[in-house]
Amino acid sequence: MKISQLTSLCWWVIPAVMVGVLGLVAAQESPTPVALPVPITQTDPVPAQLTVEPTMLRVDLEAGAETTIEVRLHIAEPTTFVSADAGCLCVRPELPLPTALAAGWSTLRVRIAGVLPGIKTLTIRTAAGSATATIQVVTPGFGDGAAVAAETVRIAQAAGWKIVVVVHDLLGSAKNCGCSTGSLGGIDHLAALADVFPGARLVLTGAVEAGENQDSHLGAALAKHGWEIHPPDVVITDQPLTALALPGILAVIDTGHTAIANQRLVRPLLGHGALAHLLLVTPAGMIAEQRILPIDQTLPAIAAILREVVPTNRIVIDRAAHPAESCASCHIAAHTAWASSAHARAFATLAPKDQVDACVTCHSSPQAGTAVRAADVGCTACHGGAAAHAAAPATPTTGVTNCRSCHDAQHHPAFDREAAWLRISHGR
Repeated sequence: MKISQLTSLCWWVIPAVMVGVLGLVAAQESPTPVALPVPITQTDPVPAQLTVEPTMLRVDLEAGAETTIEVRLHIAEPTTFVSADAGCLCVRPELPLPTALAAGWSTLRVRIAGVLPGIKTLTIRTAAGSATATIQVVTPGFGDGAAVAAETVRIAQAAGWKIVVVVHDLLGSAKNCGCSTGSLGGIDHLAALADVFPGARLVLTGAVEAGENQDSHLGAALAKHGWEIHPPDVVITDQPLTALALPGILAVIDTGHTAIANQRLVRPLLGHGALAHLLLVTPAGMIAEQRILPIDQTLPAIAAILREVVPTNRIVIDRAAHPAESCASCHIAAHTAWASSAHARAFATLAPKDQVDACVTCHSSPQAGTAVRAADVGCTACHGGAAAHAAAPATPTTGVTNCRSCHDAQHHPAFDREAAWLRISHGR
């Protein structure tokens, strides 16, 4: 098997406030994770119930390579590990959920793939609180999807080969893996691949309807755009030797990662439709070459398909109610400052396709005594204990939330807490 290596090196923009620190790390070229040699000054307090070490790591990977790093969690009292998410499919925590954690130190293993370079914020959540660690992934990746697609078409046409596009384990993921330009996946891009590769076979294997969007009918929607669902000549197995011996088999998806090499073996690197495997097939039906296609924002998209796959969202948003209004009678100046800020219009900045659970949490506010959230980022989004304070004004709120819980490195890489506060300052 041959995976093309592109020569372009993609770098994400590093926040200005971190340039000095990351510059020290950049000089260390190592195939293994390297912890920063200097302490990090945190502008936001880490909850006392949970701390993470190290707070920052650098990982150097070749395109398509994988490695495992470890972060250490310290909890003051026994609790439950709820989730760990980096908003990036290239960074995958390896721990079943939920998991009981004893007091003291625990180790969380995190799998990282050399697909997209950039700074990833790993948010770790427990019943006792949350904390973050920043991971700088340095990798050449596979380049832009549009460039990979164009080069593959050129080679196939010159050699007289047919292209077969294989996507494995869509797992109910209709949208891409994040809202930044470095995100991967999205069935709007997958639907458009019929135009990117004219005459090619488009094959979808593995889990299609499972996951958080299990009612979305992803397979049926993609079938309308030329995709074949589970064709018989593409076999999924953890026993590839048996499948390779069968007649009429084009490709074998090896889920067991068997230590054998064969032109027909396909080993998926990422799920959720983040990457596609391009098989260049000879007229005799043999795979001559394999390439990996990042399903990224450089590829065309058919936005209309998103109307056919409505995500199964659990968060209900009340667009009429707003808890900030109940605070206005006492906190007049603060309310006036808030009303002129971007927080007061946060929900409106979400495109309709982005109004899903993963996004609306940071664009809405909790309402006391109800599971329904109010649109926009109001007082209750940042100040806990607002209901008790409203009932008894002498009772203070529980402080201000960690701004980086929403303004993280993925969604707001250049965020400067001090500068942001000056723009929204509303006193007490």
